[in-house]
Amino acid sequence: MTDLPPLTWLYVPADRPDRVEKALASAAHAVIVDLEDAVAPAAKNDARANLGALFAVQREKRVHVRVNALSTEWGRADLDAVAALHVDGVSIPKVESPGDADVVAGVLGGRSRVHGWMEPAAGVGPRTRSRATRVSAASRSARRTCAARPARPAPASTGREAGS
Repeated sequence: MTDLPPLTWLYVPADRPDRVEKALASAAHAVIVDLEDAVAPAAKNDARANLGALFAVQREKRVHVRVNALSTEWGRADLDAVAALHVDGVSIPKVESPGDADVVAGVLGGRSRVHGWMEPAAGVGPRTRSRATRVSAASRSARRTCAARPARPAPASTGREAGS
C-alpha cells in the first residue's frame, strides 16, 4: 500500500460480500464498505456480521467502513464490530458534535483513522474542536475569502436581449 492519498474511492454495500470482494479486486485505490445508506434496515445486522469474515485480516487495498450515525440504533454496534477489524479508516455520518468523534476515537483506540461528516449547521460552530472535526488552515482561509468576497454583480446589459 502506498502512502499517497487514494484518488479513487469505491463505495460498496456491506450486505453484499460478493460485491465487496469485486471492489477489493478492482482498480480503485480504496474501498468504502457502507453499513449506512446502502444497506436496508432489515439487513444491517447481517451486513455487520459480513465484515468479520471479510476483514479478519489486513487487505492490500485501503479499506474504510462507513458506520451508521451514533444517534441511530445501529451506530454503537457498528463501531464495536469495526473496532475488531483490520480496516484503515471509519467514516461517521451525521456528526452532531465533537463528542461524537471522541466516542468513535475512544472505541477504535487509535487503530483506524476517523472521518466525520457533519450535518449542515448541527456540528459547525465557532468552538467546534476535536480530533476528527478540526478544520484545516486551507479550509478556514477559503471560508474567510468566501465570506469577505461580495456577491457577483449581475452582468451588464448588452442591448441584445430578447425583445430589444
